[in-house]
Amino acid sequence: MPSNQTEKSAAAGTSSNITITEHQVGAWKFKLADHSESSSSFNPVDKWNDFVSSIPLLRKLLRDVTSVAPGLFSLYLVCMVWQGVEGSLMMHLSNQLLKMIEVGIVTGEYDTWRITIAIIIRLLCTVLVTYLQSYGSRILDLLDGAVTRHFELMILKAELRMDLSSTRQSESTQGVTAAQAWKALEGILDFIRVLISTSSELFLIFYISSSSGGFLFALLCISRPLASTVLSKSFFFYVDIGKKVTFAFVNNPYYRRLAALKKFSGSENKQDIISGNMGGWIISEMQKTHSRLGTVSNKHPASLYEENSTKSVTNAIEAILGDLPLIYCAINALRHPGTTSIASLAILQQSTLSLRSSFGMFSYVANGIRTNVASLRGLYALTEVPPMGTMSGGKIPYPPARPESKTDLAKGMSLELRNVSFSYPGEQKSIPALTNVSIRIPAGCLVVIVGANGSGKSTLIRILSRLYDPTSGELLIDGLPAPEYRVEDLHEASVLLSQESKLYPLSLAENIGLGYPEHVEDEEMILDAAKKGGALKVIENLKDGLQTTLDPCIDTFHYNLIDNPKHPLYLEMESLPKKIDISGGEKQKIIASRAFMRFNSSKVKFVAVDEPSSALDAEAEFALFNNLRAARQGKTMIMVTHRFGNLTRNADLIICMKDGSLVECGTHSELMKKQGEYANLYSIQAEAFS
Repeated sequence: MPSNQTEKSAAAGTSSNITITEHQVGAWKFKLADHSESSSSFNPVDKWNDFVSSIPLLRKLLRDVTSVAPGLFSLYLVCMVWQGVEGSLMMHLSNQLLKMIEVGIVTGEYDTWRITIAIIIRLLCTVLVTYLQSYGSRILDLLDGAVTRHFELMILKAELRMDLSSTRQSESTQGVTAAQAWKALEGILDFIRVLISTSSELFLIFYISSSSGGFLFALLCISRPLASTVLSKSFFFYVDIGKKVTFAFVNNPYYRRLAALKKFSGSENKQDIISGNMGGWIISEMQKTHSRLGTVSNKHPASLYEENSTKSVTNAIEAILGDLPLIYCAINALRHPGTTSIASLAILQQSTLSLRSSFGMFSYVANGIRTNVASLRGLYALTEVPPMGTMSGGKIPYPPARPESKTDLAKGMSLELRNVSFSYPGEQKSIPALTNVSIRIPAGCLVVIVGANGSGKSTLIRILSRLYDPTSGELLIDGLPAPEYRVEDLHEASVLLSQESKLYPLSLAENIGLGYPEHVEDEEMILDAAKKGGALKVIENLKDGLQTTLDPCIDTFHYNLIDNPKHPLYLEMESLPKKIDISGGEKQKIIASRAFMRFNSSKVKFVAVDEPSSALDAEAEFALFNNLRAARQGKTMIMVTHRFGNLTRNADLIICMKDGSLVECGTHSELMKKQGEYANLYSIQAEAFS
C-alpha cells in the first residue's frame, strides 16, 4: 500500500475542461488529467472503443513477429492454447475419476475397467502437460531471441537514419528498446492464454454445476472472482490511457538521493572512488539515506495507485460473495439429502479457486497491456521517423554536374553563412549558441577558428558540416542553399575530425579503416593512414597489432567464483580477453588516422578539424597539423584550435568568435594590426610561453 497518500484536484492552466488529480503514492507524485465531460462515470462504449483503437498496433506487432519466425510462433501458439485448457481438462478428468470412486463407495460396486481407463488417461495427460510445458518454454526462449534481434535491427536502422537534432530529441522522449517489443508480445500472449484458461474454467464450472447445484450455484461460484475483477480499478486501467493523461515523478528527496548514490558508485567512477578513498563515505551516506527513506514503497506508481484504489467496503463484499457457494451447498444438502456429489463439490471448490486466480491474472495482464501499448507506440513512432529526421535535404547530388559553373570544385567546397543563428534542441541557455553569423569562405581556403570556451566554435563547425540546420539564416554551399543538396552526398564529401570522436568497440584496423568504408580491409592503406595520424607506434606496441580490439565486449556470468581463484573455471574466466586501456593521446592518434583514411576518397572537398589534439604533446600536435595541411591538397579546411602560432600565421582566414558571434575575421597580420579580440588572445598566449 502507498504511504502518506494525499489527493487534490486542480483545473489545468490550459483548459477549464481538464482536471488534474494528484496522488502521493510511495516515493512518487502521480498525476492524472481527465476531461471533465468524460471522467464523471464509467462508459463501457468508450472503454471498448479505446481498446479497439489499440488493435491495429497489436496486429502490426503480431504481423512483424509472424514474419520473423513463423514456425516458432505457430508452435508456441499451439503450446499456449494447450496451456490455457490443460488446467480445466485435468480437473475434469479428476472429477470423472472421483465420481466413479464415490459411486463405488455408495453402492459397494466398483467399475474397475472404467476406473483403470480413467487413471491411465489421467497419467497420460499429466505426462503430456509436463512435456508441453517444457517444450513451450524452450520455444519461447528461441522466439524471444529471434524477435528481440529483429527489433534491435529495426531500431538501429531508425536511429542511423536520424540527424543529430532528431537524436537529441529522441533520447529525451523515446527511450525504446527491443526488449520492450518482446515484453509487449509476451503480454499479449499471456492475455490470450489467460483468456483461454478463464473461459475453459468457466465452462467447467457450469458443466459440473449442471448436475451438482444448478445454474444458480454456478453463478454463485463465479460471483466473487467476477466482483473482484469488476470492482478493481486495475481491470480497466489500461484503457483509461485513452481518456487520461498520466504523469509521475519521484519527489521523495531521499529516494532521489539513493538513486544518485547508486549511480555514482557505478563502474564509470570506480577510479575516482578508489583513488579518493570514497567507499566508506558512500556506504555511510547510503545507510543514512536508507534510514531516512524508511518504509516508502519503490513499486511502480501505477501499481501503487491501483492498490490505493481498493476500498474496505469492496473487500467486505468480495469476502461475503466468496462464502455464498458454501452456504448454498449447506442449505441444498439439508433440503435434498443425497443429491449433492461430494466429489463434484471438491472439484468445484478447486475450480473456483483456480478461477479467482485466473481472474486476478487476467486483471494483471490486462493492466500490463496499457504499458506495453505505450511502449509499442514509442517503438513504431521511432521507426517511422523520416530519413535524416528533421534535417533538410534536397535532391541535387554533390558535387553537382554543372560544367558551366564558375566554381572550381577541384579546389574544394565554398561555404557562405548569411545571418545564421542556432540554438540546440532542448537547450536551456537564454543565449543562442550562434547569433547572426555571416561569413564567406572561398573554395580551397585554410581557415582557423579561434575564441574562448563556449564562444560557438564547435557549433559553427557542426553547422558547416551539415550536422544541424541553422535555426534561422542560410548556409550556401558552392553558391546554392545547402538544403537543396542530398545530405548523404555532403557528408561523403566531408571529413570531420572532432574532439567528440570516439573509438569504436572494433579492431584497430576497423577503427581506422571505417574512415573509408569501401576500403576497410585494405591493410596497406590503413597503415599509411596510421602513419600520418601518428598511430603507427601505438599499433606496433600491441601484441595483435591492427587486429587488436581494445574493448572485446565479452559479457560474463558466474556464481561462487570470485572467492575460489583456484577453480579451473576461475582460470578460464581470467583468461578471457580484457579491455585494454591506452592513453588519451593514443586514442586521439587512432581517431586522427581514421580521418587520414577518409582523405583517400576522391569525393572529399571539405575538411573540418575541431580541436582533436587536446591530449597530444606539442611535438605530436605539430606533426598532426603539418600532416593535415599536407594532405588537404586544395580542399577547403577549417580548423578550430586554442593554440595559436604557426597554424594561425599560415591561415588564409582567421575567424574570431565570442559569445556565439563573429567579432573579427582576416589574416594574422590584419588582425594583429586591429589590436582587437584576436590580438588580445594571441598576446595572452604568447606571454604564457615567454
